[in-house]
Amino acid sequence: MKRKTLTIIFSLFGICQVFPQAAISFGTQELDFGIIPYNRPAEATLTFTNTGDKPLKIDRVSTSCGCTVADWPTSRVAPGKSGEITVTYDAKLMGHFFREMSVYCNAEPYMYNIALVGEVSNSKVDYTKSHPFKIGDLLLDTDELLFDDVEMGQNYEKHISIVNMGDEPYEPLLMLMPSYLSMSCEPAVLKHRQQGEIKVTLDGSKLKDVGLTQTSIYLSRFLGDKICDETNIEVSAFVLPDKSEVTEDDLLNAPQIFVSATQWTPDLSKHKSRYSKTIEIGNSGKSPLSIERLQVSNRVLSVALKKKVIAPGEFTKMKVSLNLKHVKRHRTARIYIVTNDPAHPKEVITVNL
Repeated sequence: MKRKTLTIIFSLFGICQVFPQAAISFGTQELDFGIIPYNRPAEATLTFTNTGDKPLKIDRVSTSCGCTVADWPTSRVAPGKSGEITVTYDAKLMGHFFREMSVYCNAEPYMYNIALVGEVSNSKVDYTKSHPFKIGDLLLDTDELLFDDVEMGQNYEKHISIVNMGDEPYEPLLMLMPSYLSMSCEPAVLKHRQQGEIKVTLDGSKLKDVGLTQTSIYLSRFLGDKICDETNIEVSAFVLPDKSEVTEDDLLNAPQIFVSATQWTPDLSKHKSRYSKTIEIGNSGKSPLSIERLQVSNRVLSVALKKKVIAPGEFTKMKVSLNLKHVKRHRTARIYIVTNDPAHPKEVITVNL
């Protein structure tokens, strides 16, 4: 009789184990409001997902003080579906704040605590000096990414500091990214006047050509934004030649490049119709110097080279000219000289505009 009773108990226990249950998973355990202007109520959204196999019901949401109000969905959330809890902070107290929010639902353990953090400030930071580039309601510290001295097979990172000056939360997105570039942002969503960082990673294994590779990517200002000149961010990557097979004898008998100037700052205040500069390129090595590639970073510059092979002890002249139509769109321009000098396979001449 006892064995039969135990069998029934274990059978009932097994039935309870497979009984459908709701389960809740939150996008974060700490909801960050960022920096909020004093006395200006701010909203933040907490996303949750029903990861169980029974409809999820949020019974109520309570906050630790009257300064915070929550709004939640009253209908049940089906398994696998998501919902949002909107939290409003009244911002009537200055300084950093920490509050708690409790979510009561039909998913065990039935009560979940979420931290609410942020800062209320009446002083506005002037981001225009540190972030001089404006794209819609966004401020950036740069509008150009330069990946210099890239070796094939290696990964490289560049960062863009960004501030959201708009009233609505903003999720950074770079459009028309080529296969060798990828991006991430921390935080993923920027609130009003919140500063974040976009990380752009270059995969050197996907670049096959030695020399300069250029592309334009575009920062989306809002969901569904279109590509335009205002949102353009220029990306340049210079891939170095492979020097793994260069021997000591090669170095002893190699050509050696000499450039008379690596910087040029033309005085544009003179309003001349034409700006140009002549730069000498010489060879102080022991074998002929071959200029294998000559590239410019943008349409601001044009170059004319007299000869591409320079004997030891000789030099040639390169004329650099400015295209005034495109000067206003760029702060700098560069000339890249790729040679057979194994010690200095790349020489860069920078033009400051």
